[in-house]
Amino acid sequence: MLLLLVLGSCSANKPVPQYEPFDFVSWTDAGVKSDNSEPLETDSSEPIEQDTTQLVHPCYPETPPGTVRAYFSKNVSYYSGELTLCAGQDLGLRAAELIDQAESTIDMAAMGIQHDDVLEALMEASSRGVKVRVVMDDEYYRPDEWQDLVDLEDSGVDLVTDTYGSPYMHNKFIIVDSTYLWTGSANFSSYDSTSNANSTLLFNSEAICGVYQNRFDRMWGDGTVGSGDCHQDQFGYPKNVTINSDKVDVYFTPSWSVAERYKELIANAEEAIHFQIFAFTLDEIREAILDRCGEVEIIGLYDEDQATSYGSTIPDYWCDEATILPANVIGGSGYKKMHQKLLLIDPTGSKPFIATGSFNWTNAASESNDENVVILSDPELAELFEAEFQARLAQSR
Repeated sequence: MLLLLVLGSCSANKPVPQYEPFDFVSWTDAGVKSDNSEPLETDSSEPIEQDTTQLVHPCYPETPPGTVRAYFSKNVSYYSGELTLCAGQDLGLRAAELIDQAESTIDMAAMGIQHDDVLEALMEASSRGVKVRVVMDDEYYRPDEWQDLVDLEDSGVDLVTDTYGSPYMHNKFIIVDSTYLWTGSANFSSYDSTSNANSTLLFNSEAICGVYQNRFDRMWGDGTVGSGDCHQDQFGYPKNVTINSDKVDVYFTPSWSVAERYKELIANAEEAIHFQIFAFTLDEIREAILDRCGEVEIIGLYDEDQATSYGSTIPDYWCDEATILPANVIGGSGYKKMHQKLLLIDPTGSKPFIATGSFNWTNAASESNDENVVILSDPELAELFEAEFQARLAQSR
């Protein structure tokens, strides 16, 4: 396969990059919103017939069509439920195992790739004839420093980056054979896969893959400089996908629609608002939470280092009824960050909501970065996310 390396021009408002280790980039609110995107021409909300492909994956005996699986990087010491709780996982290794089973195509949007198993799996997939395309953030494309990227290109993987000076391509998703979608908060690096607190979802759904494929193809463009729509406003979202009678909402940014939807979910909470967040600078989400003080339970965990960053809302006053704590992430080596981007609404109620993905609660995530979010209402998944939340809370009190 002929290597294609394209530096796709998208925008020119990212600050001069300060090359820090991959897992603790200091997120800023740099970036100017672009208004050059056309509305989406296709609507993937119509039901799509599922095939019978099944993926065998650790923790789960099978992942049949219409299934959504959750994976967590940190251990949960106590869980009394009857569901399979796949915690304490090397998320990069789990992603690599998914890649290993690809038969025809792999499309991956990654801020960077610094997990050996993921790199090896991508190269092996390319060598066996799988078409592999990767959209990556330019700051993490440094082949002069990382031989792994040279090896990745030499294997025939097609790679496109956004150009120097643009906002962040902050997505973390993989589409395999138009059937499986891997998405969540974890970067494809060793620290983020094991040491930092993260979660990912694995979907077996052609319907949701179709939505993500549309976005990936638009970022990819025609493989020439500037042909993609990285960092341009994403009109036409959310897309509503039905998976086994359950509705899943998919959002992409740049767009303020995610923050608006979060505010609606918070305003309509009946019992509890729980959250885990890495970077939090959006005052409007904080104000929406404050408006519910005394009405519902409010518990939040945040990354302590990010809370000292410019613009963070965490140091500001919270109501006495809210429990807002720095996360004490235990286990692993090196950096131990609360890297989740999770909102749980009424997690033990009859109609819970889970909102997760790559989206930090920041102006940059809304205005300029490429991000993705899925919002589900699934009591079983909510039970698993709540168990993980309670484990991190117990360690942080």
